[in-house]
Amino acid sequence: MSTSTFRPADTTCPENHATAWTAALRYPSLTTTVPKEFVHRASVAEVMLTDWKRTGDDRFVVSAQWPRGHSFFTAVDGHHDPLISAETIRQAGCLLAHAEYGVPLGHSFLMWSLDFAVCPDGLLVDDAPASLDIEITCSDVKRRGRSVAGFRYDAVVRRNGRIAATGSADFTCVPSKVYTRMRAERLAPGRPRIPLTAPTAPQTVGRISPTDVVLSPTGEQNSWQLRVDTRHPILFDHPVDHVPGMMLL
Repeated sequence: MSTSTFRPADTTCPENHATAWTAALRYPSLTTTVPKEFVHRASVAEVMLTDWKRTGDDRFVVSAQWPRGHSFFTAVDGHHDPLISAETIRQAGCLLAHAEYGVPLGHSFLMWSLDFAVCPDGLLVDDAPASLDIEITCSDVKRRGRSVAGFRYDAVVRRNGRIAATGSADFTCVPSKVYTRMRAERLAPGRPRIPLTAPTAPQTVGRISPTDVVLSPTGEQNSWQLRVDTRHPILFDHPVDHVPGMMLL
């Protein structure tokens, strides 16, 4: 029996960088996330996708993983929060737009619709993170000159070969200069911040912490006000000039 001792590499030495890269190539099955910029996230921890490949004309398979625990997408009665499937489907569209259809990273995305449905058995929290394969079919690809300006896509999320969720989305993307002109009023400096209203009781909306509550009571039955906390680290992962779609969902 042989033994080995782990010693941290000297990261200041160029030779060690080359050795580490060569060593990584020996393990092609190692898992990592896709670049966070491809899914419009500032935090690497919020990237759900791990890989992708083209399987045909406008057809792809995207790999993803759901953590057993998440600070915002908290488990519900032993099941992954259904909203995590919506976020995963959203990320898949952004990834393919940039990585397969050549949409520049600086472009802004306008999401017109995002629909999803889940199969409860496919959302059970297991004793390991959930590994997923997402079959994506893109259609109605819009072009502006040589550039792709948006498309619709349908997604089937499979876990261990069984359907865990399905969904579809439709978006267009515009250059940053065009978006700035469209949103000039909202982007103007000095605009007042949206006042932060009091949250409704967390236990009535399936949350533990009041900081994760996005509704405020109005005093009227079946009526609430949207509570916009731009300091929330998940819903507002990075500064934006609008209410994120995931918050509305």
